[in-house]
Amino acid sequence: MRNLIQFSVIFFSLFTLQVQATAITDSTKQFETKVLGHIDLMNTHTAKLMNLSCDTQKDKLVKNWKISYSHYLAISYMDLEVITKNSLNYSFSFWPDKKNLIAQKMRLLLSAADFTDAYIDNSSAPVKGYQAIEYLLFDDSQKQINCQALKAITQNMLNNITLITSQIDQFRIIKAEFLTTQREIEGASIAFNQISNHLSAIIKKVESITNDKIHEKLYFSDAWRSKQALYFHKHNVNHAIKYIQIMSVLLSKQNQKILQTQITKLNKQLTQLPNNYFDIYTQNKETLLFKHLATLKKLSKTLSNVILADLSITLGFNNSDGD
Repeated sequence: MRNLIQFSVIFFSLFTLQVQATAITDSTKQFETKVLGHIDLMNTHTAKLMNLSCDTQKDKLVKNWKISYSHYLAISYMDLEVITKNSLNYSFSFWPDKKNLIAQKMRLLLSAADFTDAYIDNSSAPVKGYQAIEYLLFDDSQKQINCQALKAITQNMLNNITLITSQIDQFRIIKAEFLTTQREIEGASIAFNQISNHLSAIIKKVESITNDKIHEKLYFSDAWRSKQALYFHKHNVNHAIKYIQIMSVLLSKQNQKILQTQITKLNKQLTQLPNNYFDIYTQNKETLLFKHLATLKKLSKTLSNVILADLSITLGFNNSDGD
């Protein structure tokens, strides 16, 4: 009888460990699927720019530019091997642009006799990607959209997105060996670290424009020409929240509740912020931004603490480093 009880305890323990391992793997796969979904939507809405009229459909051009850029920002500060291996880190966005190089380089680009996507590919980072398109759509110097430039820049982005998607199986976001019951905690570690990278980038961008008495730093935001930086920030925070919620199911109920309380506070703050950063200062609502930044930092710190406590995962390090 004693042997039977001991066997039952061992069996139950092994079964529990298997269930936990499966849950970790499932959440990690969901995170990877979410990231891949952002890449797919980047592709979909960037491709739409190629089929719209520069003369009569500016509103639709702006709409698809905003949606596609938002999905790029959702993955842009993650350390994705498929992007770094292809040296594409600055091929979709150039930030921070403290010297307004985008304007300087775009003026030179537009003075060229002829240019194609290959011409763009051989050019420097400031004339590539979503902010180069923003220049064409919103800069005061552009009285009408230069369609040749827009199509060339867009096609260059599509070429790069195609390259990414063609190699995604070769350079997995979460390598296959980290989606097994033997190494699943390493896969979760990678996912949590990618989420932390993304959240840290959001915080860094907000920090770059706070305590700005003369408002010059507002021009360092990644979409100041269109005054859409706060639009992108709100979407980016929502992306961060969804990432956290996917992985937080692995945490204790108490820590899930702690995270959700902070997330609820963040969501409320987002609804209270004006439409763009300029309005924050002109409407004297800087306090809202400072409180929002403090909540973001608290969420980042809490996430680090709870995953260490519940899963023994330390942000900034995972056992797969160097593999």
